[in-house]
Amino acid sequence: MGVQKEESLLNQFQSNPGEAFPEVFKTYYSLVCDQIYRVLGNPREVEDIAQEVFFELYQKRNRLTINSSLGAYLKRMAHTRTLNHIRDKKMKWKEDETILLQVSDPDPAIDQKLEVGELDEFMTNAIDQLPAKCRIIFGLKRFEGLSNRAIAEKLDISIKTVENQMTTALKRLKSALSHYKQME
Repeated sequence: MGVQKEESLLNQFQSNPGEAFPEVFKTYYSLVCDQIYRVLGNPREVEDIAQEVFFELYQKRNRLTINSSLGAYLKRMAHTRTLNHIRDKKMKWKEDETILLQVSDPDPAIDQKLEVGELDEFMTNAIDQLPAKCRIIFGLKRFEGLSNRAIAEKLDISIKTVENQMTTALKRLKSALSHYKQME
């Protein structure tokens, strides 16, 4: 899409978002899907997240101020939504794990439950503090179970970059865990 056409569509969207929304959707849907697919690789999840992105855009249509291009703004929204999706999936996995632990050990000490919950919350926060690319790669490796090669192909980066990002993530999380243990 040309710069002038993109600027024109952005101006239309900012002046009359309800009327311009169908054209925005038609123009940028594949861009948003591509952005999401690069991280997730699951077409069904891609479509769901893309719909969420456009739904959020439509909901905020009258109070948005977009200073960059509309395409860049939507790519950023897609990236954020994808990270949220990975985080939510991770949280669901943690909830399932907690339920399994309760079933297998129906009467753990209350103090242990509290400590595990606090540590889990602390580590979730530590993961959320990782740099975006590092957090995505860590999530794909640990929570999606992808190999370094699969992650590299999905994100269109080298395997060495995946390895370096995982090393960074693990160092930061180990440091955070060490800090947590000192606080006890």
